[in-house]
Amino acid sequence: MKKRVLVGLLISSILPLAAQEKTLFSGGIEHGGFGGPVIKLAHMGGHYGIFFGGHGGWVLQHKLWIGGGGYGLINRLLVEQPSPVSKDSIFIEMAYGGGEIGLIFGSSEIIHFEMHTLFGAGAVSERRGNEWCCKSWEDVKGYQSKSKTFFIVEPQANLELNVTRHFRVGAGAAYRLVFGLDGLRLRNGDLEGSSASLSLHFGSF
Repeated sequence: MKKRVLVGLLISSILPLAAQEKTLFSGGIEHGGFGGPVIKLAHMGGHYGIFFGGHGGWVLQHKLWIGGGGYGLINRLLVEQPSPVSKDSIFIEMAYGGGEIGLIFGSSEIIHFEMHTLFGAGAVSERRGNEWCCKSWEDVKGYQSKSKTFFIVEPQANLELNVTRHFRVGAGAAYRLVFGLDGLRLRNGDLEGSSASLSLHFGSF
């Protein structure tokens, strides 16, 4: 009898707590998805590079999105010119990508705020040569190449404009943090820096 009374009291104490429990998603879960191209103007070690790529993701409750993206340097960036010490010019090529997670604030507003962070990896190639005249790297006199991988974390904040129900334009700023780059003349700090971006998003938000 005592056990039944104790069980009854326990159940009666738990039920009100369960009724008051708050969750991240209540009721039905609304979801969608988007994707689109992104172009970035990036500052790296006193130089500027242009990255082109794209990203996309799965959107939950018009607030949270989970996805991924990838970006590649489309200009061969000159990071060191010939000098009395070294007659070589040094150029780099670079690409990176990974998973992205973001938050959308006021998605239904015409202009609203969005922020996300990329967690991923990339590769950079250091190209050396004492001429810059040719279409192919292999045609450059004294050509040498070294490639290395690295890890990257890139937080970004955007302002987005709802052009139509299924099309948005975003403009924002990001900062690259690079880890694990070694074995080249380049160091982590040479690839780190801020960037400005323009993105086109198509989908259901």
